[in-house]
Amino acid sequence: MRIKIAGLVSIGALLAASPLSAQTIDELRREMREMRRAYDAELQRMRRDYETRLQNLETRAPPATAQPPLQPGRAPPPDMTTSSMPPASPAREWLSTPGRQPVQSVKATPPRTPANASSFNPAIGVVLDGRFAAFENVPNFYSIPGIQFPAAAGLGPVGFGIGESEINFSANVDSVLYGQLTVALDGMGAASVEEAFFETLALPFGFTLKGGRFFSGFGYLNAVHRHAWDFADAALPYRAFLSNQYRDDGVQVRWVAPFPFFLEVGGEIFRGGNYPFDGGHTFAGSGGGFLRVGDDINERMSWRLGLSHLRGRALARTTDGGAVTFQGVSHITALDAVFKWAPTGNAAEEHFRLQGELMYREDSGGLNGADFLSPGWGWYAQAVWRFLPSWEVGVRFDQVFVENFGNAMADGTLLQGWGQPRGRQSAALTYYTSEFGRFRLQVNRDHSSGLLVDHQFFLQYTVSLGAHAPHRY
Repeated sequence: MRIKIAGLVSIGALLAASPLSAQTIDELRREMREMRRAYDAELQRMRRDYETRLQNLETRAPPATAQPPLQPGRAPPPDMTTSSMPPASPAREWLSTPGRQPVQSVKATPPRTPANASSFNPAIGVVLDGRFAAFENVPNFYSIPGIQFPAAAGLGPVGFGIGESEINFSANVDSVLYGQLTVALDGMGAASVEEAFFETLALPFGFTLKGGRFFSGFGYLNAVHRHAWDFADAALPYRAFLSNQYRDDGVQVRWVAPFPFFLEVGGEIFRGGNYPFDGGHTFAGSGGGFLRVGDDINERMSWRLGLSHLRGRALARTTDGGAVTFQGVSHITALDAVFKWAPTGNAAEEHFRLQGELMYREDSGGLNGADFLSPGWGWYAQAVWRFLPSWEVGVRFDQVFVENFGNAMADGTLLQGWGQPRGRQSAALTYYTSEFGRFRLQVNRDHSSGLLVDHQFFLQYTVSLGAHAPHRY
């Protein structure tokens, strides 16, 4: 640029000093050509310098990581090129309180984590659960004649108390894996790992692999966290045969068929460490499989059917305060059915859910060293109606029946009262402050213990804080 300015000054001086002549014009032309050459040289130098600086910057900068494609039903993986600060106002439509789930398509898979979860931190959710309970009979003496199950599956304490609260951490690890940790806090303040598992996001051909500690895919209610149940307590077959729910350490493989309707097939292998198997195995002590099929009838109605089986060996299953020890094989088969209907097409305003399960259980082996065979049946059926956006009413009928055979029956202190159906009827009224809070009033007429009819009263609250992904269909 300095060359160009100097040339202009020289031309001005020539023009001012003498009138134009042929020699002067030739000098001007020569001066102009020199200026043009100098200008082009300076421009090329600046261009080379710019390109050199750009290449240096690209060499020092870390390569941009391509974002993997979004997996169906999953939140996008963290974007490592953006700020880790969470958004100021999370989108609440991705968050929901268990039990406040709208009727969705049976073929839809809800996201595991909110789409607006922090890029570098897992989504964190807390569920607070508490209750007030009153019983006509003494709850400490509760039992179902003919069936042994842990005391933890009983009625719980009288009066005010804390139920099972949860702290949940979940996130996509990367484009391949999803992880979740759920820590449960019981009414006595003890903490336990309820779930801790990984799950694949991108296996081909519709397969999904899960490993760690998780609820079995057996039945319909088993994989649903208890704060998402439609009633304050477990259905009788789950209480009697599974000690409310079966979870264990193991692996699960599921396959969803690429059909226009919903078809899922899965298998599981577990350590066999919990009731009704209770551990002692060196490798695998239990396992099972399930088959589920469903479809949308129209935009307002959908259905699902399921068939599942769980089988394992108990090496030393101890109940009744250590007085009874069972060794043998225990297996359970369940048939479940669910129907959902939203009359107006908007499930948040009004919907109806009809749900039921039928179970067959059999224990065969030895009881306190004597031959023992115990086949049993159990079922429940329930209907829940959301008649207003914030109000819901439900009724439930459940029953169990067992028969016990073998030399163990010669002991008059064991398994008395078998061979009779034991049942219960329940009614619940639930009020939702929002999708994050609810209060429930429930009354049971329980004659499952074989004593006098026990009228039971529950007042329950459930509050959800932070992120909580919607539960499955």
